[in-house]
Amino acid sequence: MRIGIVAEGNTDFPVIEQIVHSLRDDAQCERISPPPLKGVGGWTSVRTWCRRNGKTLKTKLKLWRGVGIDLLIIQIDADVADTDELDIAEPCPPASDTTDKLRRLIIEDWLGVIVEPPYVVLCVPSLRIEAWIAGTFEPDFEDIECSEEVDGVLIKLGAIEEREVGRNKKSTYRYRKLAEQLARKFDDVCEICTEAARFREDMKNAFTNPLT
Repeated sequence: MRIGIVAEGNTDFPVIEQIVHSLRDDAQCERISPPPLKGVGGWTSVRTWCRRNGKTLKTKLKLWRGVGIDLLIIQIDADVADTDELDIAEPCPPASDTTDKLRRLIIEDWLGVIVEPPYVVLCVPSLRIEAWIAGTFEPDFEDIECSEEVDGVLIKLGAIEEREVGRNKKSTYRYRKLAEQLARKFDDVCEICTEAARFREDMKNAFTNPLT
């Protein structure tokens, strides 16, 4: 099964890829956006890609590199809801109050459809995908996906370095290793991160409704 990924940047792709492989070992993940040579795109690049391809999404996926894409994952971290441009963040917990708003924005505004296509899965970690990674180290961290202290926890544990904090400074190599650990412990992380559990269930459902 070929799974396309539209993500914010370089380090998000290997994290999602490893999770997908933990759910289905025959999955082949294709990096659709941002292209490898362009690197970090940020949330606005995800929005641009969706708006550019939303009206012809099914055709684009069917024709992808001559072999097609079975499922598409669109990833964006929920911290972007608190930007001046979007300004749709709600108090957390619960994480879903904000992620539900982002999901509707992606589907209705960015993709321009009323109902989420069955071959599209949204991955919207709260507040950032680092919360899922931190959950592999700190399974008893209360409300970890709503915490602003996740980077500090990862730095203290030696998982990342302080200089890496920031969207354009993360080590892809380091995140690949962290992604492998996350994939091994993903079921445990789903117990403490509601959006991780949501993504897991959405992926399992999508496996039964591939596009091609």
